[in-house]
Amino acid sequence: MLGQLDLVGTRSHSKFVPDDYLYNSAEVRLAVLQGLLDSDGGPVTQADRTCRIQYTTTSIVLRDDVIALVQSLGGVAYTRRREAEGRPQGSALGKHRHDSHIVDIRLPEGIEPFRLARKRDTYHAAGGGGRPMRFIDSIEPAGREETVCIQVAAEDSLYVTQDYLLTHNTLNDAFIILDEAQNTNPEQMKMFLTRLGFDSKIVITGDVTQVDLPNGTKSGLRQVRDILDGVPDVHFSMLTSQDVVRHKLVGRIVDAYEQYDSRNGK
Repeated sequence: MLGQLDLVGTRSHSKFVPDDYLYNSAEVRLAVLQGLLDSDGGPVTQADRTCRIQYTTTSIVLRDDVIALVQSLGGVAYTRRREAEGRPQGSALGKHRHDSHIVDIRLPEGIEPFRLARKRDTYHAAGGGGRPMRFIDSIEPAGREETVCIQVAAEDSLYVTQDYLLTHNTLNDAFIILDEAQNTNPEQMKMFLTRLGFDSKIVITGDVTQVDLPNGTKSGLRQVRDILDGVPDVHFSMLTSQDVVRHKLVGRIVDAYEQYDSRNGK
């Protein structure tokens, strides 16, 4: 069995979690993580904070596999490196030959990280894992590609992306309103419209006489009528000065702008 999993001959710095276990049921992934934490992990307590878990390994691959297991179970993990050179030896014989990788872990409430009683008791006595959260540090441009919309089979349209992030690309069973739509550009309008899901309706409102976009930027609301006019189940309602319910002078202003747009071909 170990030979089939390529585990024969692995050393501390070359350990890894075989794919058969890394991509398995939640129960199996949790059992693997518990085994790793029971042997080379432990609870870390801090004043006025819930207890976190710390795992240490000299294997870069195993470090990444542990992070993947944690994220797949809804937790968060942060890693740092302790260089071998100059590190206190402790019980090690001679010098450390490999850098140590420390993984700080927080798991959601209800996920039991330890089977070993002494570690489990310390973990729960200190308040457990708390509420792990992931944050966006920065967003950097990576190029431009044609948008591809997909529909997954799940009723709620949720699916797991890279790094076990849960997302969706449609809005099901919803009534969605986009107001001030004259200030969307064509790309934003397309992105919004293509999020429509099953049993949902979208209402878009806006005034094309009050576009506040930068000079040279087209209004998505102006353009969308030319693109979608005549498409089944898409309806356009054009309001005029007769529909204005504000001061009567507002109606005259609307008329004046419409006449101006007509004269200038807008």
